[in-house]
Parts: sequence; structure tokens; C-alpha cells
Amino acid sequence: MKPKHPLSEQLIALRGRLGKTQPEFAELIGVSPITIARYETSSPPGGTTLLQLAGIADQYSRKDLAQEFRLAFWKEVSERHGPQKGYVEFRFSRQHGDGGFMFQTLQTPEEYGYAEAFQAALMRLRKNPKDRAQARKALQALFSEIASAIPEGERKFYQECIEGKRS
Repeated sequence: MKPKHPLSEQLIALRGRLGKTQPEFAELIGVSPITIARYETSSPPGGTTLLQLAGIADQYSRKDLAQEFRLAFWKEVSERHGPQKGYVEFRFSRQHGDGGFMFQTLQTPEEYGYAEAFQAALMRLRKNPKDRAQARKALQALFSEIASAIPEGERKFYQECIEGKRS
């Protein structure tokens, strides 16, 4: 019998940690039970599904699995697009579990640095209430620097996002 792919083993471990059946886990991540069975046996997950699994693993205190899923995703991206470009992942969620992903391709190390700083500020807004004022101030400063490059009609929208008036 052929050994299972490490990602298949990790998916099985995550599903076990959650105590979910294949159909229950399939519903959680928005795929069919047949897809979960395939992920676990013959064709491991790939693409943004890996990031979705990483997010679930984080929620259930399986940082080890989260890291493996993220590493597999970035390896896949690098193999597909080449290591010469940087990529930034932004994960968002409207409620609990109804999330999505946004990817931005970055062309220079300078762009990547800005994106990392921006993401760090966003994470502070989300995770640590006492840091929110400082993070919001940093985002406001960044917005002020780039506002002239943003079409006037969009500026109000972005400003409201920074101020927490939009979700």
C-alpha cells in the first residue's frame, strides 16, 4: 500500500482534532465529502484550501499543522510563479468561519516591506485591543502618504475602513 502524502496525514489529524466526520468537515470548509475523502487518500489539498486549513488549525490550537499547511501553500505558489516575486496573504472573515483570501503580487522588496508593515498593523488591530489606537494611527499615516495616488471617489471608503466604520 502506498504511503499517504504528508498533507493528507495532516488533514486527517486536523479533522480528528475537531472530532468531525468527513461529511461534517466537508461542510465546514465548503467542499463535498468526496473531496475530503480524496484529500485524505489520493490527492492532497492544494491552493487556497491549504490556507483555509491553516486558519482552522490555528483556531483549534494546532499551530504545528497551521504552519505545515501554510508552508505547503507558499511552496506551491513559489513553484507555480517563481521565487523571484513576493506574495502577501490577507485573510478576512465577516462572521465566524465565513472567510476569504486576498493575494497581492509584489514586484520589489520595498513593496513587500510595506505590505508586511501594513499586515502587522492589521493584526494588531485584530488581536490586541490595547494596541488598536497605535495600529490605527499607523494605518492612518500610511493612508495619508498614499492618498494622492488613490482615486478621490475611493478615499472615503478606505478612510472609513481605517476608522472601523466599515466591516
